Amino acid sequence: MKTLFILIIALMPITLIGQTISDAKIEEVTVFTNAAQIKRGASFQMKKGSHELEIKNLSQYIKEESIRIEGDDQLTILNVRFEEDYIQVQDENERNKELKDKVEKLTAQLGELKLQKTIVQEELSFLKENKKVSGSATSSTDFQQYIQLYGAQLKKLSKENYQLDKEINTVNKELTAAKNQLRVSGRNLQKPSGKIIVNYESDIVKTVPLKLTYQVRRAS
Repeated sequence: MKTLFILIIALMPITLIGQTISDAKIEEVTVFTNAAQIKRGASFQMKKGSHELEIKNLSQYIKEESIRIEGDDQLTILNVRFEEDYIQVQDENERNKELKDKVEKLTAQLGELKLQKTIVQEELSFLKENKKVSGSATSSTDFQQYIQLYGAQLKKLSKENYQLDKEINTVNKELTAAKNQLRVSGRNLQKPSGKIIVNYESDIVKTVPLKLTYQVRRAS
């Protein structure tokens, strides 16, 4: 029974899924009254056997019947279909949420650092004012001892203040970058996309050029 099971598996056609083209370059655009024709070019590694290739980051408004694929002579196109890319939209939503969470955390972190800096600055101010009072109301020996303590505390607080400035600057940069990424991500959420799925067969492994032509229902 085990031998028979292995034999059946070996005889089954193998279809590998996962090849993706996400950067097919626009080579030509022809604008009509109510549509536009787009020609794109790309290359991919044709694999031996039956495979599925996804061409992503395309318009949502592609006319499926207008799709034309041209490739190598040893590339056999079995089927071509168009789909809206819901997975990409979901990925963008998740990415957008991650960026929002990051902005919130960085904003809270920045607020905490600024609060710490305010406290350190108040302690520095208090220390300096207290030095004036102590200098006029203590003996020479006591004053010398106080100066030593004052110097050590001043050095400690000044170092903390400097370190906080550095941390605030770093978090500010990270926060600005995260906000910019969030703005871009937000714009991408408003741009629905589509993908063309190509099922093909080949007897060899080879990197080949691919030409894609299609029409969209409205030019943008």
